[in-house]
This record gives sequence, C-alpha cells and structure tokens, in this order.
Amino acid sequence: MKKIAIFIIFSSVSAFLISCSAPPLDFFPLAWFSFIPAFYYIENKSPKHSMWFGFTMGTVINLHAFVWLIGTIKVFGGLPTVISIILYILLSFVQGVRYGLFFWLYKKFNLKESHFIVVPLLYAVLEFFTPMLFNWTIGNTQYLFYPFIQIVDIFGISFLSFVMISFSYSIYILIRDKNKTPIVYITSLIVVVLIYGVVSIQIHKNKEAKSDKIDIGVVQANIGIFEKRDSRQHRENTLKFHDASFRLKEQGAELIVWPESSMVAPFQTDRKSLKGFVAPNLEVPVIFGGLTYEKDFSVKQMRDFKWFNTAIFIDKNEDILALYHKQYLLAFGEYMPFSETFPSLKKIIKMVGNITPGKEITPFILKDRASFGIFICYEDIIESFGNKVAKNKPNIYLNLTNDAWFLESVAADLHKMIALFRTIEHRRYLVRATNTGRSAIIDSMGIIKKELPLYEKGEMLYKIPILKGRTFYEMFGKYTPYIGLIILLFYFLKRKKIKLHF
Repeated sequence: MKKIAIFIIFSSVSAFLISCSAPPLDFFPLAWFSFIPAFYYIENKSPKHSMWFGFTMGTVINLHAFVWLIGTIKVFGGLPTVISIILYILLSFVQGVRYGLFFWLYKKFNLKESHFIVVPLLYAVLEFFTPMLFNWTIGNTQYLFYPFIQIVDIFGISFLSFVMISFSYSIYILIRDKNKTPIVYITSLIVVVLIYGVVSIQIHKNKEAKSDKIDIGVVQANIGIFEKRDSRQHRENTLKFHDASFRLKEQGAELIVWPESSMVAPFQTDRKSLKGFVAPNLEVPVIFGGLTYEKDFSVKQMRDFKWFNTAIFIDKNEDILALYHKQYLLAFGEYMPFSETFPSLKKIIKMVGNITPGKEITPFILKDRASFGIFICYEDIIESFGNKVAKNKPNIYLNLTNDAWFLESVAADLHKMIALFRTIEHRRYLVRATNTGRSAIIDSMGIIKKELPLYEKGEMLYKIPILKGRTFYEMFGKYTPYIGLIILLFYFLKRKKIKLHF
C-alpha cells in the first residue's frame, strides 16, 4: 500500500503542476517544474513500471483538464451518467498514452546516460506526433507568458515544450548529479528566447501601428443549443443578431462576424443570394455560420443529402460571395465514427450529426480591403490546418465557433488558449466569434486585446490591422518536429548499433 500511495502521489503531483498551469487557474510557471517529481520517482524503476507511471500521470492530467466532458456527453449525447463517466475516463487514458510512451523510452534506452538534450527532444517529438482528440501541449500553458511565446514564429509551439522539459530535466540532473552544466546551458537559452520575445513584441507593435485597418464587429448572441433548435425561438434568436449588428453598423463596422451555426435554416450550396433572409437593410458585409446542403436526386429523403457545416460570406446586398465548408469534423458531434460500416451506431448518441467534411480551403476576400482565413469550431487549434490556411496569404484569421456544447465549463478558455498560438505562428490577428463565449480579438503577438464574458450577450468592435508577410515558421519552422524525429531515429539506431544500408 505504501508503494501504491507513493506512486499515486508522485504521478498526481507532476500531473497537477501541468493542469494547474492551464485555465482556469493559469499558474503557468508551475509547468516548468512539472517533470522533476516524475524523473525523481522513476530513477530506479523498470521501463514497464515507468510506463505505467506515465500513463497514470497523463490520465490524471486529462481527467482534470477535461472533466467538463461528462456533462457534454450526458446532456447532448443522452447517455446515462455512468456511461458518460466511463467514456470520459477512457478518453483521458488514451490522451495520456504519450506520457507512458515517453517514460518507457526514457528507461528502455537508458537516456539518463545520454546527452541531456535528447530527453526533452524526445518529449517534444512525441507531443507533436501522438494524436489527440483535443490537441494541446505543455507549451500552450504559457499563453500568458508573452515574451517567452514569441519564438513560436520561428520554431513553432513544439520548441516551447522542448525548452520547458529541458528546464525540468536540467534541475533534476542538478539535484541528482550536482551537475550544473545543463542548467547553465538551458538558462542561457531561456534568456536568449526572452530577449527575442521582448524585441519581437516591440517590432510587431510598430508594424501594427503602421498598417491599414478595418473595423470588424463581432456578435455574441448567447443562445444555448436547445434554444437554437427550438423552432418557437427562431425569430427571437435571429433578432438578437440583427439588433447587435445594427448597433455595430452605427459604430462604423465595415464587416460583421456571427458565430458558427448562427443561422438555423439551411439552404442549398448553389444558392446565389440570401436577400431578405439574413440581415435585411443592414447593408454591411456579414460572415456567419450556417447549415448548407447539396441536393442529390439519387436519394429519396432530404436527410440523406450531403450536409455541411458552413461559413457563409455575404456582401452588403446579401449576395453570397463565398462559402467554406468545415473540414475537421467533431467525432460524436458532427459524425459518428464507423457509422458507414455500422449504421446502427448513429442511434447511440441522440444529437449526433451527419455532416460531410469540406475539401477546399476557401479564402474570403472583401474587395479592396482584406483577405480572411476561416476556421470553424476547433479547426483553429490544429497547427497543421493553420499552415494550410496560411497558404492563401490571408491578412486576418476568423474563427466561427459554438462552444455552447461544453456548457458553463472551462472548455471555452482551453479552446482560446490553444487557438491563440495561430496568431504568433503567422503574425496575424485572430477574430473569434463564438456563440456563448469567449469571443475575442487576439493580436499578432498572441495578446488578447478584447473579449466578451462567458454566457453573456454582447457585441464588440475593433480596428483590426491588415497584416502581410510570411514568418520563418510558415516557410521552414513548421518542419522542426520532423528534423527532431530524424535526429532521434539516428540516435536510437546508433544506441542499438544497427547498421544502415542505403
């Protein structure tokens, strides 16, 4: 029992140092020390024991971070509380796999005898390549540490995790071996990173000040999922968007953004105009989220058409300028995994959708003003997708999302925390229009300039700089994890004395 208690205590301490660094607590310095207890505990443990320690640590982290999933699954999935809790625990365990794999490799290859850089490099590479339903990193927890995170525009967010684990491991080496060399090296690197950050912030502040700007208004109508689907409230819900939009127009808005699925009534993708349907007499371009479909005469029922979660761009005359269909769909929300093979699975979760993923990334261009890169829902937390959107050279990023699925939880803040890094990677503003919060304006340095509270109706207007240019990350830095993977492969092959034949 004593051994089990020590196991649980050490794994939980490391886990909570990480999870308490993220919202809602945001004690971000704690994450820098999070792996010290873990390294200390597994010092004399076997690879298998270390692996289970890592699984436990990772599971505890995710249990703490994603506790809100229980309510989401129960309320919108219509599943019993017990089943909701089981699914939540399973997801937490799966997302903890990377930690178990990391500590197993650390012990299996006896990495404590390697160069100290190998260990944090291994973690950063695993963090990048292991799939996650909600793809967050240790580096994300530093989103309020503005000077530190600016280096993302060169090496990407994986580099932040590398530096932080390097710090933890160097402290551990100092305690274990009284070896000061690693901590001297990593401290010097951190100083360089912070100097770069301070200088970079000033450079981009000056660039924003000199840039042309566009007045963009954001509407947060605060409409719950069940309210949105209640046909008796459709008119009232629509008026919330209309009233806020006219107030923004009076304040000088040149473009107004509504959140994901803000319009309930669907329409065909080949429709050319929505005159009198969306915002009559507003006479301001609007980007909003809605449901669209492709008519298919080969099927008999409308529910079998191809349905899309779509961002719609209309001009001041309500003519449709462009459509973008969401590409990364939410499992168990917008589609049921394996339902094509097993159709009966769709009956398991009551509110599961039947959405088709889009295939093209469509930039929204407001003539003579700006180009917009569009993210729907959680697409803005996917680093690789941000790189694809950047290929169209947008001036501003827009995220249309509906976090009402997560009820009154920390999920909206976690979403914002991860999405924020797209602004630094590509040095663009991110305008987030969310249904129930947090709608926000985030500048090109990842600094939140303005936001609306959770579960409150409101609107905001902001002069958004129209930014141009490409970052080193966009051109080359996004490949940093792949370079790290190649280095590790050669290192492990060398340790195992495997000869390479080309």
